[in-house]
Amino acid sequence: MREFRAAQGVTEHYTSLEALRAGWGLPELTKKRPKDEKVLQEKREKFLGTCRVCKKPLTLINGCNVLACQNPECKGVKMTSKNEEDGTEKVWFIPVTRVLDDKGFEIAQNLFD
Repeated sequence: MREFRAAQGVTEHYTSLEALRAGWGLPELTKKRPKDEKVLQEKREKFLGTCRVCKKPLTLINGCNVLACQNPECKGVKMTSKNEEDGTEKVWFIPVTRVLDDKGFEIAQNLFD
């Protein structure tokens, strides 16, 4: 069992995989992006998705982590509320958006930059 333990003079302590890579002299990981334009376009379309109201593709807002429907004819998701006192109904529309988390934003940057 002793031969598997670290030597007495070893002082390295790695707290992340990036630090381990740098400590061992390995190159940084590169992001893979398809070189074929047709495959890249298919991945972009699949990542963006479609609006649930008008079925048009969503658009990535530059510099933000938001995907939104940019179709001028699409009003958005219809919401209704009924007033119990006088029986009137209120109608409003919410735009179709999708907020990306950190990993999703990183993937978007890799696909669209």
